Order: sequence, then C-alpha cells, then structure tokens
Amino acid sequence: MATDPRRPLLWDAILSRLMDSLTGGTFLAGLALLSGASNLQIGILAAMPFLAQVAQLPAVAILLRFKDRRRIVVATAGAARVVWIVIGLLAIATNLDAQTLVLLVAVSSILAVIATAAWNWWMRDLLQPADLGAFFGQRLRGATIAALVAMLAAGAFVDATRTPEAASIGLGILFVAGGLVGVGGVLALKATPHPLPPPTPPAREAFRRMAASTRGTGLRLGVSLGMAGAAVSFALPFTAVYMLRSLGFSLLAATIMAALSQLAYLAGLRGWAYISDQYGDRPLAMISLTVLAVTMSFWAAAGWGAGSSLFAAIAILHFLSGYALSGIELSTNNLMLRSAPADNAAAFLSMMSVLRAAAAGLGVLVAGVIWNELGAGVIWSTTIAGVGPWTLRGFQVLCLLSIIPCMAGIAVLSRMREPTQPRLVEVARAVRREVPNMSSIGGMRTFIH
Repeated sequence: MATDPRRPLLWDAILSRLMDSLTGGTFLAGLALLSGASNLQIGILAAMPFLAQVAQLPAVAILLRFKDRRRIVVATAGAARVVWIVIGLLAIATNLDAQTLVLLVAVSSILAVIATAAWNWWMRDLLQPADLGAFFGQRLRGATIAALVAMLAAGAFVDATRTPEAASIGLGILFVAGGLVGVGGVLALKATPHPLPPPTPPAREAFRRMAASTRGTGLRLGVSLGMAGAAVSFALPFTAVYMLRSLGFSLLAATIMAALSQLAYLAGLRGWAYISDQYGDRPLAMISLTVLAVTMSFWAAAGWGAGSSLFAAIAILHFLSGYALSGIELSTNNLMLRSAPADNAAAFLSMMSVLRAAAAGLGVLVAGVIWNELGAGVIWSTTIAGVGPWTLRGFQVLCLLSIIPCMAGIAVLSRMREPTQPRLVEVARAVRREVPNMSSIGGMRTFIH
C-alpha cells in the first residue's frame, strides 16, 4: 500500500511550527535584547531568513546535480535545527552575545534555505495542484493549533523561571527544546514518499530559462511576491520589541498577543483556502494585502497612553494581522507552486523565492535602520480632544511606511492574469459569505467537526 504523503507532511508542519514558536518571534526578540542587541542587530536578525535566500541559487545547482531532494532536505534541515540547540545551550550557560547570536542564526538560516529549495521542488512533484489550497490550509491549521498551545505555555514558563541573575536560562531551555522538536520534524520528512523528478535541463540551461522566466508574467509574479514579502516584513517583526521595550509589556503579555495572532491565522485559513481553490490566488492575495494595509494604518494610529484601552486595541490589531497573514502566506505560496513549469520547477521556484526574499530582507533591514535612527522613545506628542495625550514613536512610523509595499503589491497583482479570471467583486462577495467560517468561533467549530 502506498504511503499517504499527507500524514508525515502534517507531522513535519506541526513539529516545525512548534520549533519556530519556541525559537522565533517574541522569544528570539527577548533573547536578542538580553544579549545586548541594538535595534539594527534586531533588524538583521529579523532579516536573516530573507537575506539567506540568496543561497537558493547555489542550491539549484546542487539539486540539479544530485536530484535526491529528500536526502538534501533531511541533511540541511537537520543541521539547521541543531544550530538552535547550540544557541540554547550558550544561553543557558549565559555565554551568548549579540554578535554570536547573529552569526549562528545566519548559519541556521542558510542551511534552512537550501532545505526549502529542495522541499519546494519535491512538493511540486508530490502534490496535486488542484488541491493545494485545501491541503496547505489543513496543514497550516494543525501546525498553528500546536504552536498556539506551545507559545502560551512557553511564555508562562519563561516568566516563571526568570530571575535577575539568570534571565536567559528559561529562554535557553526553550531554544534547546525547539531544536529537538525540529529534528523530530526532519524524521517525519524522512518518511515522506519521494517521487522521481521529471527530466530537467543541465544547470546552465536551467539558469538560462530561470532568467527568461523573470520577463513578462514571471516578472510581475516576482515583483508582486516581493512587495508582499516587504509588506509583511517591514514593521510586523518589530511588534514584540515595541511591546517589550517601548510599552513595557511583560514577556508573557507579548506572548499572549502573538498567540492571539496565531488564533486569527488559524481561524482565517478555512475561508482563505476555499477562496484559493474556487477563485484563484491572485484575488486572494489582493484582498489579504488590503486587510494588512488597513491594519497597519490602525497600528500607526495606536499612540495614546498605555492602559487597558491600548492593550485591547493592540489585541485587536494582532487578531487582524493574523487574518491578513494567513491569506498572504497561502496565496503567495500557491501562486509560486501553481505557476512553476514541470520541466524547470527547481530553478523557477528558487528565482521566485529569491525575488520575494530579497525584497522582504531589504524591507526589514531598511526598517531596522530607520527605527535605529528614530530611537525607541517618543518622536512627537500632542493632546487629542476626547482621547488625551497621543504620542508618535518610531514603530508607528514603520507601520505607516509598510502600507506602501502593500499598495504596490496590489497594483502589480491587478495586472496579472490567471487561467480563470474572476471579477474581484465576486471574490469579495465570496469572502463575505465565508466570514462566519473565518471568525474565531466559527472557524474553531468547523475545525473541530
């Protein structure tokens, strides 16, 4: 009996997302602050997964030579996840400085990028294009539920074990646990079927075709993916630092906010997956980018004094951000996979990933430089009638600037064409019909049943 590829892929998704939850986001920001990282270094850490995407290009040459994508994924992803264990051990030993942290994250990111290049090509041949929306929606739902529970438990654990003398020990334990869980995900991938790849051209011819694919529709796809990456990476990676450093939130409170965003991400996936399979990914990307742009404008406006009202507003904004991110991630990944030619998928997917990552990495680096120049304090303050004191901080400026790539991505997507080209108003009506299933209660009820 043939092995169902969905089961090990689901386990990989769950364990990999658990690893990301324990070693990224709020916890990586907290460890960076404890290691003495500046805003610029934090920006470099946030940009590292994107900057490392340049490794996709030599990875294509490796893939076209060896073609055993499963073995390459297992070796490089496994090594990348062991690096997180090393980071955790150094944190436990309180012997981790900012420069070492940046270097180790860079090594892990480059290894992970090589694994991703092989994984994308592998999935292109393993999964049916018509079912990508439903399958990846199910995969992301299972992973997000596990990550949600782990994130809350981990935040409570770090707060409970935090002491002035050894503030990094709890975080170090999380990173070790995250690395071990990630290695478990690699073992699940090892059990996933590996179909033989279709005949592919030599590396030189593949790169020539890859360059040709960046013209016309391929260029518009690459630019739209880049704008989406920049929109997501420009300000959102700094939310945890903003709450911890500027607003004085506890690590547990920041973790609860991140978990709320994950809950919204989970709740939106069913509706977004339906839109993807029924109407296409181009209109889905346009609508989710619009939601993100509106959300970032409200982030910029949230500048009144710290208190229960600001806490509630930030909670709502995390929820809306999670909704938007689930649609953006699902649509952009599916756009790449559905557009990849069968005879040159590895090179095409690598080129699209590099274009998206280059824009995202540049965006988060520019944001880090801007915030470093503006500082973490108040830039401007005033009093608004009925609201009271209102302040503008560097993070709010980043939120305003992040609207620009959102609008640019929507503009480029509007000029793209898909085999089936529904009117955007029809897709918007479908989204409205799906809202009951995309709400937190409706989405959870649907998932349970």
